[in-house]
Amino acid sequence: MKPKSLLSAIMFSFYVLLVSAFAPKSILSHDSTFSKTVSDEQSKENYEKLPLMFVPNMGQYDERVCFAAQNSFVKVYFTKSEVVYEFCEQTQRAKDFFNEPSFQRKGSANGTVLRVEFQAANKDVHIESCGNLPGKINIFRGENTSEWFSNIQTYGKIVYKDIWPNIDLVYR
Repeated sequence: MKPKSLLSAIMFSFYVLLVSAFAPKSILSHDSTFSKTVSDEQSKENYEKLPLMFVPNMGQYDERVCFAAQNSFVKVYFTKSEVVYEFCEQTQRAKDFFNEPSFQRKGSANGTVLRVEFQAANKDVHIESCGNLPGKINIFRGENTSEWFSNIQTYGKIVYKDIWPNIDLVYR
């Protein structure tokens, strides 16, 4: 398999994993005071209709991270030189998986990290966000308000502009 085909296959596989794993367990009915419980299959179908959200780093991640996306079992960090997929086991998830990225975590964690490095790529690549989504992200950790982040815009895609000569890399 050619390197481009392999990279495309890997990126498509992780996109499918990201989108398919976000299934909510219930949805609100038209009257917001009542909730409607739906089956796991319906939840999956409803969730698969939601767009993947890319979140810019406003200081909530390690300084190397430009954007991030996540679901219940994987976090994806987009840096200028690589994309880092961080998979975590179920037992680790609730404890500290969503608290800090592996860049900052001390000690060992149960899981797998996959790094996709951009070989011979533009080291000064600019990563652009595109397609504002209606959702906003708020992160309130701990009591130190200087470490709180609110009203962070989410995006439908990011573009690595001219990562290689005349080539843009798009994640959706």
